[in-house]
Amino acid sequence: MNDEFKIGVSPVFGIQNSPLRILVTPLDWGLGHATRCIPIINELVQRGCTVSIATSGGAFALLRAEFPDLVHHPIVSYGIQYQTSGSFFLKMVFQLPKLLKAISQERKQIEKIVQANSIDVIISDNRFGCRSRSTKNIFITHQINILPQSFPLVRAIASYWNIRTIKKFDQCWVPDLTGSIFSGILSRNNRILIRHIGILSRFRNTVGILPLKYKLLSIISGPEPQRGIFEKLVSEQAHKVDGMVLVVRGIPETEQTIRVQGNVTQMCHLITLELQEAILSSEFILCRSGYSSVMDLIALAKKNVIMVPTPGQPEQKYLAAKLHEEKKVYVTDQANFNLTESMLLAKDYNGFDTVKIDSNLLKEAIDELLSANPIN
Repeated sequence: MNDEFKIGVSPVFGIQNSPLRILVTPLDWGLGHATRCIPIINELVQRGCTVSIATSGGAFALLRAEFPDLVHHPIVSYGIQYQTSGSFFLKMVFQLPKLLKAISQERKQIEKIVQANSIDVIISDNRFGCRSRSTKNIFITHQINILPQSFPLVRAIASYWNIRTIKKFDQCWVPDLTGSIFSGILSRNNRILIRHIGILSRFRNTVGILPLKYKLLSIISGPEPQRGIFEKLVSEQAHKVDGMVLVVRGIPETEQTIRVQGNVTQMCHLITLELQEAILSSEFILCRSGYSSVMDLIALAKKNVIMVPTPGQPEQKYLAAKLHEEKKVYVTDQANFNLTESMLLAKDYNGFDTVKIDSNLLKEAIDELLSANPIN
């Protein structure tokens, strides 16, 4: 990385009546943390705040494409390696020293950004080191309680560390409706005072009904190697679909790469409006059961949804099982994935077209943020 890209500098404003300088810092494990920060960034910019972004990897590329006029700060990636098979939870435990080292490095980088740009507020989506003593610090998460239940002692220790770290922030925002309707036991915790900020999605369902263009839209997401494994699995079966298939590979690139083979079109990535239109013009949706994917489909009131939890990730398995039990989406595991069968069974599930979204929760949280002295 070239030195000139290490620290960006925001525009300088006068001290009197200057807008709040807010730094948004999403985690780069997959793209979900970055995409759910998009509505927050949009709302802050509309309110006249000076917003800058600090992140890494694919999240950095995605947000730089979405917000080319904002200042972007590349910072350290946690560099966590995901399992090819077995338990993601145990894999994480063994990588804890590397994680703690990255968080320490992140703290130093963030402090430099804060001082160089006179940051007032940091909004961190699951980046534990993105806070400063000289700012107001907000932590965004949908997972306060650590799963799985199968490792009670390790889980208890991890949950204790997670809660203890979140408490170092001034506020904890949970992207869900009041009562944790969708995140469920992941975010219900009486040891932390949380504020629900509603369903966070980069999509706004203002396009209306679009004519069907694709029989199936497959949105591949998440970190490697499981992202690539899932993509290969989908690609092997997509040609069996009776109709046009669009596969969005979840790899942000500067230049779009499009591959067409028979009835299947592959694209590396779509910007927000393009992906929204693709979802609305597709009869079936296939994706992971990541929480950001759930919120996006809620926002667009989609039906005929197939979800495949990432192997070894207990929170995705929990969310998928919850939605399956509520008859919202059809769920199948990756090991037994059969695309044709899944599309047939998905028709028996209700989707998200009956969910009522409280769109005022985020606005109210930001109202409170902007009305208070962010440095007190």
